[in-house]
Amino acid sequence: MSIVVEASGIALGLEKSKKYIKAVLQSFNTPNRNKRYYPLTKMQQAIEEYKEKVKNGEAFGELGHPDATSPERLATIDPKYVSHVIKEMYLENNLLKAIVKPVGPMKEYLLELAENGRIGFSVRVFAQKWIRNENAYVEPDGHIYIICYDAVIMPSHYEAYVEKIEVARENYIPELEGYSVECTNNVCEVKKQKMVIENSMIDAIKSFKPIKF
Repeated sequence: MSIVVEASGIALGLEKSKKYIKAVLQSFNTPNRNKRYYPLTKMQQAIEEYKEKVKNGEAFGELGHPDATSPERLATIDPKYVSHVIKEMYLENNLLKAIVKPVGPMKEYLLELAENGRIGFSVRVFAQKWIRNENAYVEPDGHIYIICYDAVIMPSHYEAYVEKIEVARENYIPELEGYSVECTNNVCEVKKQKMVIENSMIDAIKSFKPIKF
């Protein structure tokens, strides 16, 4: 049994509070820079298991891979180095894509790097064994477990880079869609909350059904 940390260069990471990152996390069915090959058919179960971590808010990653060789450290996400959490993950052809939220002590570094340079993501993966396929590439076999996706400067997968940085709509309240609220101080918040309450009451009243005695 062994753990592989995928990266081929110096590792680092990004954010500024309300920003989200769209990125490719990993590619399948194609050799990477480290001459490893991840068949999608073999990785499918590991992906589904990791999606549960995403769903439960546990899919954190660090800024850079750990500078360690011990299996215990490689299998652990250290809160001191956390830079992001994956909020959504999905397959698009042979690419695993994600919406990533910068969080933790390293989030500002992660965002700064993403906004001013090119940065990507790299997998930490456990495999029961590694075999050499017919094309002489090394691939995982047996039970496969994704530990996390770290933010790195040169990912081993050629496609695994940040695609886009998006800014979340600050102070967005769905119930106020269509309203025009102009103000620059705390009164604005009071107005918005008042509208939300009034709107909610109107919707609730509309949903009432008359009772006939």
